[in-house]
Amino acid sequence: GAAHRDDESCRTTGRAWERPSHALLQLIGLIDRLCLKKRTIEPAATTDCSRLEKSAIVQFPLNRDRYTIHREIRSAPQSQSKEYLHARIAGIMPLRKIGILIPTPREARGFIAAMKMQRCDAETYVCRLPGTTVILQVCGIGLNNARRQANRIAGQGIDLLLLAGFCGGLDAGLAVGDLVADNQSSDPRFSGRVAAIAASRNIGFHLGGIHTSPVVLWRAEDKTRLGRESGAIAVDMESGAVRDVCRMRDVPYGSFRTVSDTARQDLPSAMRHLTAEGKANLRMWIALACNPRDWFRARRLLAAARIAERHLTAALVDWIHE
Repeated sequence: GAAHRDDESCRTTGRAWERPSHALLQLIGLIDRLCLKKRTIEPAATTDCSRLEKSAIVQFPLNRDRYTIHREIRSAPQSQSKEYLHARIAGIMPLRKIGILIPTPREARGFIAAMKMQRCDAETYVCRLPGTTVILQVCGIGLNNARRQANRIAGQGIDLLLLAGFCGGLDAGLAVGDLVADNQSSDPRFSGRVAAIAASRNIGFHLGGIHTSPVVLWRAEDKTRLGRESGAIAVDMESGAVRDVCRMRDVPYGSFRTVSDTARQDLPSAMRHLTAEGKANLRMWIALACNPRDWFRARRLLAAARIAERHLTAALVDWIHE
């Protein structure tokens, strides 16, 4: 077959290799397909992508399952770049790294399970797809936590930082489970992609400002007043810090959230005592027990959170695989 590539061929030199000719690519693919019947193809070893520059290209071993790739190329729509598809035949894949920040484990658990992500430490999860490495960090609630974790993940050479999670509605037109895309995202095409995903899933979509609040807004009148004064349509507690970090480090930024509580909905007042990880503590349980009204508010919020989590997971998975 083609020249044997040893382990050294998996390393990058900071520049792209010279592309082989089109005829040679077809010949390599034909030889591999003929040999596929006589030998078992072992999966390629996972490449360590932590030290790659943004412009680098990873050279994978030749023992990839080329038959699967050929079938995919034959059935691919003509809108896909032929150069990219031919590169897949040769085992050359452009690598990109996407960083995702989600404030709490409750918001992230559905996406982690759907993507079968591997846990690296208490806050970090990773999954590797063809040509893409996804790094997820559970950043915690609030500006300080979001700023610290955004700096940490931005230092790993990511090509895009996505902030996702739940938000509170400030506009009366937002319903529970609706997708809200931040209008301050770096790429103007970002909101269009999110809107298409929402339409395909029959989920409500809104584009507008997401205001960052330092405290939990648990009263409906506070949310209505903030929406009127700020002009934003939704509120969270992390977006401002993440936007600032991305601007300072020159990292493309995008954000979308799902609505977990509407503008007219009161939250349990005991939520003021949530920990930075979004977990309940003794102080919160005591406050909840002392206020019977919070019992009904908490039940309503939990039902809304299940819808928001389901829609967030679906949107994130579709966005990654798009």
